[in-house]
Amino acid sequence: MKTRLTPSQSQCLIELGVDPSKASELADILSLLPKMMKYKGDPYGLNIEWDDNWAASYFNAVKFIMPNEEGTMAYESATELIDALYKLLVWLLKNHPNKIKKL
Repeated sequence: MKTRLTPSQSQCLIELGVDPSKASELADILSLLPKMMKYKGDPYGLNIEWDDNWAASYFNAVKFIMPNEEGTMAYESATELIDALYKLLVWLLKNHPNKIKKL
């Protein structure tokens, strides 16, 4: 299992404002991602699952079961867990930078 980001992945996070000391390892990426956040007033929790690939998302179970509602705010997948988390972190930094502590 891969536990470190590639140099180019780390560089991307640094360019997006992540402290270089937290831009390379699996535990650091997890510490940067909010476990829970609000979007349009609704709570979304960090969800990590495995089904042939790793998936990392922000998910609202109540909205998911309601008709015409979107229960997943963001969804990223990869064969390695750290890569799925990295993609989700990049999405968050680009789309909701105010939701994350970068330092």
